Amino acid sequence: MWFAQPPVPMLERLLAARLHLDPCGEHDGPLRVVPASHQRGVVSPEEAVRRRGADVACMADVGDVLLMRPLALHASSRASGDSRRRVLHFLWAPPSPGDGLDWPVNAVPLPRAGKEA
Repeated sequence: MWFAQPPVPMLERLLAARLHLDPCGEHDGPLRVVPASHQRGVVSPEEAVRRRGADVACMADVGDVLLMRPLALHASSRASGDSRRRVLHFLWAPPSPGDGLDWPVNAVPLPRAGKEA
């Protein structure tokens, strides 16, 4: 399957939600985000490195949901202990990407309730 980086107007419409199944403190490898970086569009790798010191750790309790725009400069930290950091990551996008494109869909249909697989 071919992949490409969508244009900035499309990326600006995406929303990611991270549902924490475990607590995530300073030593649990929290997500690190550069505040307001999603407003700068796509930045070069050099710019991302320059802004690295401006990132903040996003701590979370069990059940917390972190919402972010995928354009935000972000990275996961490494856990410094034996703790778990399980997160469910969801991405919302507009129903159609536009420009004559379609979102990829699962090619294998899921079994329906009450039917044998």
